[in-house]
Amino acid sequence: STATPTPDNYTYTESSAASDVYKRQGINVELNEGASSGNDVRLSSNERLEVSANGIIVVLDEDEDFLDIDYEGSVPTDASDTLFSLSLFRADGSVNSRTRVNLPDYFTITSPAGNQATMVGDIVNVQWSPAIGGVFAMSIMTQCSGFTRVDFLDVPDNGSYAINTAALPGIQDPAIPRENGCTLTVDLTRERAGTIDPAFRGGGFVTAVQERTFQLPLSY
Repeated sequence: STATPTPDNYTYTESSAASDVYKRQGINVELNEGASSGNDVRLSSNERLEVSANGIIVVLDEDEDFLDIDYEGSVPTDASDTLFSLSLFRADGSVNSRTRVNLPDYFTITSPAGNQATMVGDIVNVQWSPAIGGVFAMSIMTQCSGFTRVDFLDVPDNGSYAINTAALPGIQDPAIPRENGCTLTVDLTRERAGTIDPAFRGGGFVTAVQERTFQLPLSY
C-alpha cells in the first residue's frame, strides 16, 4: 500500500462529465502529494471519498491503472446547476467537505442527426439548444486510414456552428485512401469551475462539464 501524507498536504483534482444518452454524471477524483505533479495518493481502508448531489450520496471506488490512481463513481443526473459536494473522510475522524461545483447548463445537439452521411465538401451545420452566450469548447477529430487529426476550438455559445469539411486540416491529402472514407467526431463541452476545500493546501481544481458528442461518416 501507499503511505498517505498529512491532510493539508494534498492537492485535489476532480473532473466530471455528463452523458446525453445515459443521463448520468461521471465523477473522477485524483489526490496527489503536495502538488498536481506529486505522487498519487491511495486512501487507507478506513478513509473514503463521497460525492453528494440531489440527495444522493455515492462512495467513490478506487480505480488503478498503469498511469495513475483515482476514484470514480456516477450520479444519475445531468440537470443544470446541480450542486455536487465532495467529502474526504479521514482516518482520524476529520472530514474535508467544502469542495463544491455546480453543473453548467444542460443542452442537446439538435443537428446533425447521428451517422448522417456526409461528403468532403459538405457544410456540417452543428446546432444545439439552449444557447446561453459565452464560449463553447469544441473538438473536431478527423480519422481516415493512416491519418488522425484533432483540432480544438473555442466557439461562441450561440446555438450554431458551421464546419466546412473541405477545409478540415489534412483532409485533402492525396495520400489518404479515398475508397475507405473517414469518420468525423465532434465534441461540444460546457465547463464550470468550482471551489476547493481550503484544507487542500496544495491547491488543485474542481470542474464540472456537460459534454455531447456526435459522429458522422465522411466520404470523398
